[in-house]
Amino acid sequence: MSNSLRTFLAGVVLLPLVLAANGAIPGYMSPTTLQLFWLIGFSKSFANYGSLYAHNFGIPQPAAISFGLSAALPAAVLLKIGISAVNAYAAVFAMWLATAFAGAFWFARSVGAGRPASLFSALLWCTFPVVWQHNGYSAVALGIALLPFYYLTAMKVSIDRLSVWSCLGFVVATFVAVFMDGYTFMMFASGTALMFGCALIRRRRDLRTDLLYRAFIIALAFAASYAAYAFYVGISDFGAQPIDFFRGWGASLEFFFVPTSNVLAIPDLLGLSIARPEHDYFGDASTFISTFCAGIVIVALYGALTLRDKRFPLLIFGLFAIVGFYMALGPTVKFLTYRPDGASQLMPASYGWVESGNAWISQYLPGFRTMRASYRWTALGMFGCWAIFVLTLASGKLSMDARAALIVVLLVLNIPSPTPLHGYRRFRDIVNEMTTEVASWKPHFHRGETVAFLPYGNDFLVNYVASELDIRTYNVGGDKNLMSAMSNWPDEMIGFEQGKVAPEFAMKVKAFLESGKADAVVLPYINLLSSAHDWPAPNEREQELSPIAKALDAEDRYDADLMKHYAVIRLAHGLDPAGTLSVWNTVPPIDLDKPVSFVSGEIGSNYLVERSWYPPEPAGTWSRVKQASILVDMTDIPDGARLSVTFSVFAPGDTCTEVEISSGTTVMLSHNYCNVSGRISVELPRAGLAKNGQLDFRVDQLRSPASYGSPDTRTLGVLLQSLSVVK
Repeated sequence: MSNSLRTFLAGVVLLPLVLAANGAIPGYMSPTTLQLFWLIGFSKSFANYGSLYAHNFGIPQPAAISFGLSAALPAAVLLKIGISAVNAYAAVFAMWLATAFAGAFWFARSVGAGRPASLFSALLWCTFPVVWQHNGYSAVALGIALLPFYYLTAMKVSIDRLSVWSCLGFVVATFVAVFMDGYTFMMFASGTALMFGCALIRRRRDLRTDLLYRAFIIALAFAASYAAYAFYVGISDFGAQPIDFFRGWGASLEFFFVPTSNVLAIPDLLGLSIARPEHDYFGDASTFISTFCAGIVIVALYGALTLRDKRFPLLIFGLFAIVGFYMALGPTVKFLTYRPDGASQLMPASYGWVESGNAWISQYLPGFRTMRASYRWTALGMFGCWAIFVLTLASGKLSMDARAALIVVLLVLNIPSPTPLHGYRRFRDIVNEMTTEVASWKPHFHRGETVAFLPYGNDFLVNYVASELDIRTYNVGGDKNLMSAMSNWPDEMIGFEQGKVAPEFAMKVKAFLESGKADAVVLPYINLLSSAHDWPAPNEREQELSPIAKALDAEDRYDADLMKHYAVIRLAHGLDPAGTLSVWNTVPPIDLDKPVSFVSGEIGSNYLVERSWYPPEPAGTWSRVKQASILVDMTDIPDGARLSVTFSVFAPGDTCTEVEISSGTTVMLSHNYCNVSGRISVELPRAGLAKNGQLDFRVDQLRSPASYGSPDTRTLGVLLQSLSVVK
C-alpha cells in the first residue's frame, strides 16, 4: 500500500472525529438550530426560485444572504434533490469541515511536517473550541476552520513558486472566504498582507518583477472578491460600529488561560475550569466559551524560543499570533473585569484596566470597523500558535515520543464535554420537530400568496417557514437583512411597531388587508426568534393576539383561521380590498376639547400612521414623507379662535428646511427654518381652516439622522409636538 493511500485512509478514519466534535454527522447530529433555520431558509428559497437571492421573505426586494452564501448554495442543491433540512445543513458542514481538514493537512505538509504529524495537526486545528463553539453563528465556524486552507493559498502566491494553479487557488479562496464570513475574510486579508510584507522585507535587496506580479494578484483577488460581495448584497460601505461594542466583546485575559466549565471534558474532570454566568461579563458567552487556548500558546512559546533554522516562517506566524491576540483584547484590556448589575453588555472604557491602543483601528479602518466581536480575532492568534506548533513538529528537534506526547496532550485538551455533544443530538431532534410542525401549516396557506407576520421582529424562523410553505412575506430574520428589507417595506408594514401590539393594532391589520398589499396577516403566538432555538415553544403572545384574531373573525369582512400556535386573518371569501381609507376614515378627528400632545402614550397612532407620520415617541411625532396630514375636530374651535400648533423641524447644523402648513387651498404658514434646535409655535386662525379640519404639513426636503452620525436611518421632516385651542 502506497504512503498516499495509507495517509488517505488514515484521514478517512480521523475525519469522523472532526465531524463529531462539530456536530456535523448527517442523520445523527446537527451543529445548531437557530442559524440552521436562518441559512436553510435562504437555501430553500434559492431552490424554489433558481436564484441567488431569496424571494420568499424580506420582500418586496429579493433578499441577499448577508453571510454564508458559500454554505447556503450547496445546501440548496441538497434540498433540491430531496435531502431533509437538518441533514442538508449537517452535510454542508461536513463538506466544508472535510475541506478544512484537508487544507490544514496540506498546510502542515507545506511547512515540512511528516504525514502522520500533519494528519494529527489537522485534527487538532479542526477540534479547537474556537471552531466548534461558533457553530451557533453558522458559517463563522466554517470560516475559522478554513483559515489554514486560506493561508496555504496565500503562501503559494506570496512566498512559494508562482504558477497559474497557485494563483487560481488563491482567487478561489478569496471568493469562498468573502461569501463565507466577513470576520475570517478580514483575517485572511490581514494575514496575507503581513505575509507578503515579510516577503518584501526579506527580499529588499533582491527585488524582482515577480514581486509585482504577486502584489497584483493579491490585490486583484481581494478587490474582486470584495467587489463581487458588495455587488451581491447591494452595499459597499457597511459603516462603523459603536466602540463600546468592541470593548464589551473583547476577550478578558483570563479567558485565554482558564477554561469555562461544560465546554471541555478534561479540564472539567480535573477541576481546572470555572463556571462563568453570562450576566457577570460584558458582551455575551461567546467571549469566554471559545477563547481558551493555553495549551497551544505554551507550545508555541516553546517553539518560538527553540527554533533557530526557521526564522522567516516563525516571524510570519509569530506576527499572526501577536496581531490576533492583540486585536482580540478589544480597545480596552480586561482582566477579571465584571459587569455591574443593570449595566449594558456594551462596555465603557472606565471599567477596563488600560487602553490597548487599537481603538483607532476599530473606529476608522474600513473592514476592521465592522468586526465588532473583537474576541473573534482569537482565531487568528490561535492559528499563528498552531502554525508555530507545526513548525516545531517539522523541525526534528523533538523525538518521536515527545512529538506524539505533545500531540496527544493537545488533542485530549480539545475533547468536548458531554454538554455540547448531547446538545448536537438535541439540536437534531428540535429541528425535526420544528420542520414537522411547519409542514402541518401548509393547508392553511396558499402557495405564492403575500403574507405579513405581525407584529414583526427579528424573525429568524420566518426564513424557513416562508420558504417551506412557498409564500412571500415582508418579514425576515437577521439584523442586516431586516434593516435592508425595512427600507423597501410599504407604509402599511412600517406602520407597525417592532415587537409591540399597540391599541390601534387591529385597525392597522385591517388597513393592511384592505390595501391589497397582503393577502393574509399571521398573528404568531410563538416568538419567531426564540422558537427557532427550541421546540416545543410556549404560546407567549396568545393572550394578547388571540382576542384580536377572534374580534376580527367576528366582523363580516374578515375571516380567521384560529390555529394552535397562530391565527391567519384574510378578507372574507369573495371580497376585494376596499383601500386603506375605508378603515382610517372611520377614525374620528382629533378631539380638541383639551390640549393634545403628540408624545408617545398621549395620542393613539391610528390618528397619525396612515396620514404619513411615524409612531409617536417621547419627543413628539415625526413626519416620514414630504407631506403629512392630521384631521382635527372643527366643532371644538369657536369662531374667532385660533389653533396653536407647536412643532420642530429636522434642520441640524447650518441646514435649512422650508415648512408650509396649509388647510384645503389656504397656505397658512410658509417659512424657511435654519439650524433648528427647539420648539416652534404658530397660531392658525379658524377662518383659514378647511371645513373638514385637515391640516397638511409640507417640507421641501427630508433628512436622515444617519447622515449626521446617528444610527437612526429614518428620513425626517416635521416633528409635531402639540395642539391647543386659543380663544
